Amino acid sequence: MRRLLSAAHGAGRTLATAAGIGIVLGFAVPAVASANVPPKQDRQDALRFAKAYWEDRGRYSEDFGCPPRRISTVLYRGRSEYGHTYPGAYCTIFLNTNAGWNGDGNRAKWWNVCATVIHEWGHLVGRRHSYNPESIMAKYGNWNFEASWYPWFPACRYDGDDPDGDRYPDW
Repeated sequence: MRRLLSAAHGAGRTLATAAGIGIVLGFAVPAVASANVPPKQDRQDALRFAKAYWEDRGRYSEDFGCPPRRISTVLYRGRSEYGHTYPGAYCTIFLNTNAGWNGDGNRAKWWNVCATVIHEWGHLVGRRHSYNPESIMAKYGNWNFEASWYPWFPACRYDGDDPDGDRYPDW
């Protein structure tokens, strides 16, 4: 009888351990799965920065039938691009959750999100792709890796990011 109780106790302990691991994984797996998603606050800030960037250049989204309050970001699962706009979904900037938002470790998620949203907003205000790697409208994202501003696009800086004026964020 004692051996039977001991076996039952051991099985209960194994079951409890398995349940505990399942609970931990239940919390950890969604966190890992969403680790590559640009945070909502970054997306909202990037929209604000994009609006300012293009308005400073005389490009107003209202002129293209898209008031800023209607412009939004939507997450989707795509292939390799960071983001895009669709003619049929005007006023929407799609951001790919499968893109490498953290870059290759040489830039933070914020810089990728901000530069992508500014680029896509450019399409909303009638800009086409450029073959100039210095342009935020460069045809291929990897061209910007050659830009003098890479990885810190100047229009994505918060006040106080660069107090010493060396063109690199100081945090």
